[in-house]
Amino acid sequence: QIGAFREAVDKAKRDFKFLVVYLHSPHHQNTPAFLQETLCTQEMKDFIDDNFVFWMGSITGSEAYNVSALLRAEGFPFIAVITTSVDNQTTLCDANDGMVSKEDLMNWLLNIVETQGPQLVAQRAEQEERDMDRRLREEQDQAFQEALLQDQMREQQEEERRVREAEAQEAQRRAEKEEADRVERERRAAEDAEAARLRRIAEKQALFEGPAPSGAGTCMIAFRLPSGSRLTRSFLSSERVQVLYDYLDAYGEIEFPEYEVATNMPKVVYRDRTVSLEEAGLTPQAMLFVQEVV
Repeated sequence: QIGAFREAVDKAKRDFKFLVVYLHSPHHQNTPAFLQETLCTQEMKDFIDDNFVFWMGSITGSEAYNVSALLRAEGFPFIAVITTSVDNQTTLCDANDGMVSKEDLMNWLLNIVETQGPQLVAQRAEQEERDMDRRLREEQDQAFQEALLQDQMREQQEEERRVREAEAQEAQRRAEKEEADRVERERRAAEDAEAARLRRIAEKQALFEGPAPSGAGTCMIAFRLPSGSRLTRSFLSSERVQVLYDYLDAYGEIEFPEYEVATNMPKVVYRDRTVSLEEAGLTPQAMLFVQEVV
């Protein structure tokens, strides 16, 4: 592990492993043999890589020098094993200074693992339990948030449904009211129109109160109505053609919005209502047919 000492300490803490610290003294007489015969052998390298976090530094550098002071290194080659608890308390498990064989170093490291390793195992178990508890809480929180979100979505959907229903009901109420208002307007308009029609009929009928004229200066007019029925009345020959239309308005019960009167043979339509009956050639008598103006 080549890098900052603090990084190696943190990695050992995260991995729940012991940290092996080697302080290198390049000018010490035992350093070459220790490296060649002990530390740098493949067997030792594999053993350390499998079981420890490893950090080394040369005491000619400031960081390793400070570490040597921290660990109170007095002789070289110097190798130490430290551990860091979950509350960040760094503890020196043991240290070895001076020349040591590969077998003795490996046994020394194994002894530390066997005697002090259960503490790391317990720490790992505690951390795993904390991690499991944290994951469980996170999962529960996530499930709660998802359930809450689903409830909120359902409430929102329900509120939207209520709003749509209220809007639909309001639209239906307005439509029903508009329809009722329209029907009422049409009813009143129909009543007003009927009342107006009856008033016009009454006004027209008032023109013909009393007996019909007779004797000289009169003419007899027969009307063939669209219904097939007939009306007959005498009029003064001096009266205008308009009187015929007034009489039909009063008694003819004609449903055409516009109509006119005409003789059949020959075909003559009497549209000019200002001429007298005599001038129109309707004396002394005539048969007129009521027909719709199209």
